[in-house]
Amino acid sequence: MKLLTRQMKWVLTLVAVTGVVSEATPPQSQEPSTTVPEIRIAPACQGKEVIRGTVDKALPGSINQVRARIFSPDGQSFDEAAGVMEGERRFAIPLHSPLPRLGIIVVSLLKDKKEVAASNPLLVCGEGAAAIEEKDKTAEIPAKAKLPPPGSCTAVESSELARPEVKVPENGAVTISGGAPLPDGVVELCVNGEPRALADGAASGTPVANSLAFREDKFKLTLVESNRLKSNEQVRVIVRNLDNTKRVSADVKVKSDPCLPGTTDSDMALPTISYLRADATSVSGKTPFEAGKVTVCVNNVVVKGPIAFSKSAYLVALTDKLVKDQKVRVVVTSEDGGKRITSEADVDSSCKSSEVRFRIIPREGDNAVYGTGASSNEKSRCMVSVFVNGDGLQIVNEKAEAVWSVPTAEDGAFVARLRNSFEAGQCVTLAQFEEGGKPELSVFDDNTCPNQKSRLEAEKEHGLGKHLVNGKNKPTERNRQAEVKTFESSDSNDSPREGITSRTAESFLNFGRVRSYFAAGSVLSTEGDSFIRPDIFLAFNMTKNWLWGGPTGALNRNGSATFPSFHGSYKRSESSYTYSDKNVDAKANYRRLMIDTFFETRLTAIPASVVNCTNSARAECEGHTGKAEEKNLKPASDTDSFLASRKAATLQGGMVAPIVITTWTHRRDPHALSIGPLGKAGFQTPVGTIDQSGKTIDALSAKAFYVWYGAGARLGFHHMSTDKNVAPDLISYIDIIMGRFTNLDSDPLRIQYFKAAGNGLPEVKGCLAGEVPGRVTNPDCMYERYARPWRLGIEGLFKVPNTAWVFGFSANVRQNLGLGNSKTVNHTRDDLRFFIGTKFNIGTLLGKLSRLDDSLPGGK
Repeated sequence: MKLLTRQMKWVLTLVAVTGVVSEATPPQSQEPSTTVPEIRIAPACQGKEVIRGTVDKALPGSINQVRARIFSPDGQSFDEAAGVMEGERRFAIPLHSPLPRLGIIVVSLLKDKKEVAASNPLLVCGEGAAAIEEKDKTAEIPAKAKLPPPGSCTAVESSELARPEVKVPENGAVTISGGAPLPDGVVELCVNGEPRALADGAASGTPVANSLAFREDKFKLTLVESNRLKSNEQVRVIVRNLDNTKRVSADVKVKSDPCLPGTTDSDMALPTISYLRADATSVSGKTPFEAGKVTVCVNNVVVKGPIAFSKSAYLVALTDKLVKDQKVRVVVTSEDGGKRITSEADVDSSCKSSEVRFRIIPREGDNAVYGTGASSNEKSRCMVSVFVNGDGLQIVNEKAEAVWSVPTAEDGAFVARLRNSFEAGQCVTLAQFEEGGKPELSVFDDNTCPNQKSRLEAEKEHGLGKHLVNGKNKPTERNRQAEVKTFESSDSNDSPREGITSRTAESFLNFGRVRSYFAAGSVLSTEGDSFIRPDIFLAFNMTKNWLWGGPTGALNRNGSATFPSFHGSYKRSESSYTYSDKNVDAKANYRRLMIDTFFETRLTAIPASVVNCTNSARAECEGHTGKAEEKNLKPASDTDSFLASRKAATLQGGMVAPIVITTWTHRRDPHALSIGPLGKAGFQTPVGTIDQSGKTIDALSAKAFYVWYGAGARLGFHHMSTDKNVAPDLISYIDIIMGRFTNLDSDPLRIQYFKAAGNGLPEVKGCLAGEVPGRVTNPDCMYERYARPWRLGIEGLFKVPNTAWVFGFSANVRQNLGLGNSKTVNHTRDDLRFFIGTKFNIGTLLGKLSRLDDSLPGGK
């Protein structure tokens, strides 16, 4: 009775479970009943971890999953697990936990996660129930194999996970990428069966903890540089979850390397490779094969540019320029593919990417550039062009021909001799390039002269201090000498751009914003037999610029200013550059106000008011004071005064504030016209008492110095500087001042003597007219009054272009605008003088001499 009751209970439970399964599973597919297989489950007892079984027929390819569900006796779901088909008819389903003592098993077949067939429920065997197990050997399945541990390179297949999608890597690759079948987990890399180190230093794997890191289930592994993949290596990518309960792998093979060296055949000539310079865009040469295949590799990477191969000669166009020290390999395969030969060559430094520098700092007056660049050889020559403020300069070669570039020697040295000399403040640029090529023009894009930057870098490297930072601190002479030594001996590049070097032409002795000039010539005046008899003229002038003015478009923190952009044109037939003398806009970004002071000394002839001492009636030939005064004299007819030209030494100084009113550029250099207030004063020392006609004369002023002063304006023509540390050069000027000149005192005014209270005149007997002031007629009561009126002084100096010749003039003209002149009778006559001679910059002269004499500073 008890046995019957137990059997009835299990029957009711099976019926209930069958109903639960029917309700829990989705509708079965409508495939014909003949295609639905019958599922047989092998007996499974308590404690088992795998459910095994078979199907009665081979499964269609669309049915690719099998599932087991475990129910408790009361019909509640206990466990669910998925399995895989082993072969065409057998299956095995690993469980998450061992089977319980009491339970019911149902196995289903799935198509795209939808149930298409289900087995009859099967009771779990209890203790002692092993006897009822069927001895169906075909249903027995091996025990579940454990997954390999993390870091293992063992291949793994999974029915739950698709294989990773791995992109086949190229030879030399350092990255492997693909798609992961998990949203998160760990990806491991093995090469040739061994773990391969990654860039983060891990021995086998790198975490892929989130989809962001893999860009939505994407992974990318980066190897260390020394572990680049090689041709035909076997790569295995393993993807697993974090607890290693799900794991799957995929294998790929590194693509074969077309750059591998060919077999060496001592009886066959190897392909030749033309000389390789950096920056080259092609590789050419010859092969021993009339036809075949040519492959060019750069650092073991195949060049994909177009290849021309004809009659044993090949030419390969490169997609990227060659770089110094790259290794180029040419692989040639015969037309039948039976022979494969290779040659290799290293890339040398290109002229453009090699250092070029000045051996001697350019200075004003130099007409040659001494420098060092890349070495030239029989296969390739490096050329150097010289630019000033963005324009190419003509160079004179050994045959006295005009060229635009010079080659470097085997040791890299070169000398470029120029037609014209440098001016202080010009930006001198050296551009190095291959013969047949052209210079790099991008150096002129920023319109700045980068010499100051390299100077600071050199000083910092050699501990000289930043004495030019912000253009405020000036270098000491000790630092200056150290700087020159560093510049001439340093192996570092002189500018941020290789193949290009720029320096500002400096003033001799590094005067900075000080200009010194010397002038010599002859003076012709109206007093010199109407411009026939000349007087000597010698002058020295020193001008100090206190407030710099000039083009400042890109004035940097070190005081380097702008210069006009390069406006040359390239002549490929001559492999050279020429420049067109365009008027580049030089008006923008100008510092227009300048302040200069000047000091000048002259030895020349000056005009002077004199008295004829050959007149016997004149007894007071000793001279008089230079100020307006009164003195008893003989009648007017006894005195003969005139204007004479007297030799004298002069000394003068002054200040001017030029304001730039218009600017332009001529032959590479900026120029400007200015006008501004002027004030100056000076002393004149007469050195003779004989005039040009041989007469003995005496000046109306007997003082040791003639004093003069005046104020007015200056109209100036300047050669502007592009460097804040170099003063603009005054080429020509016109000064107009109103002043007083002791050497041009007026003729005396003779008036009658009278005594008046408070007028300070002495009482002379016979000169009074009673108690009331009045006029007298006694000749002894006559007196002279000397006056120094305001006169108009004009002086101009004009330079002949492209020469050292100058022409000048000076005029001293009376004026009737008042200023005390109404008290005079006769003005001193007007004076006009002309000067012809030469004027040159002392720094330029000494700079040229220094290149000839080693004893002078800056010599060779």
